[in-house]
Amino acid sequence: MDNFKRRIERTFKDTKKSAEIIKDKADDRIDEIKGRAKEEIRDVKESVIDNIQDVKDQKRAEKIRDKAEEKADKLIKKAENTADHLMKKKDF
Repeated sequence: MDNFKRRIERTFKDTKKSAEIIKDKADDRIDEIKGRAKEEIRDVKESVIDNIQDVKDQKRAEKIRDKAEEKADKLIKKAENTADHLMKKKDF
């Protein structure tokens, strides 16, 4: 009976050691996966921020272009009015 008890205790200790080794490996793997996930999340976040900034820059550029077009149209109209006015003043 003593041998049987010792064998059971040894088997229990071996099983416990194996379980601890498996747990440690699983914990290491989980930490590795968490680290990679955090990196990927950080990369995606940076990409999204860059894309948002690009959109803001594009909108700002469009506003500047629209204002420039408006000013150009006003200058063209002013030049046309001035030319019409000069044509009326002087008989060619």
